[in-house]
Amino acid sequence: MRITRLYWAFFGAGLLVVGGIELAAGILGVSRAVGPVSIGGTYVLWRGIILATAGGLYTHAVLADVPSVRERATVVLASGMLWITAGTQLLTAVLEAIPGGAETWIAPPGAIFGALAPPYAPALIAVLLTLPAIRHVDGIAVIDRLREVVAS
Repeated sequence: MRITRLYWAFFGAGLLVVGGIELAAGILGVSRAVGPVSIGGTYVLWRGIILATAGGLYTHAVLADVPSVRERATVVLASGMLWITAGTQLLTAVLEAIPGGAETWIAPPGAIFGALAPPYAPALIAVLLTLPAIRHVDGIAVIDRLREVVAS
């Protein structure tokens, strides 16, 4: 088993667990913050469904006997789900920093940085770990391109 398949298998299993925790928090209506991670909020149930689904897709991509192209496509699909979820959470945090009123359209930098301070939702932390999926977008890893350039 290649190291990348092992990475995605562990990452997928971790997302399945975190997605299950968020699903349980959404069903029970509880909110918790542990260290830099915060589980709770308005859309915690949907985030839990998305995280658990993405974790299942990662795990399926590496454990099922699928061709390499389908495996890469599934990894990119699951990463895209996380990127969209994390992007909406980031946008929500920035827009919530803008004070209300008809005259105010721009928040001061201190308010924006304050809104981006911890605790973070699990999807925002997990999106950093999905960056290796970018190499699967075109099917050729950056390191392979560098090897071609060096060899020529």
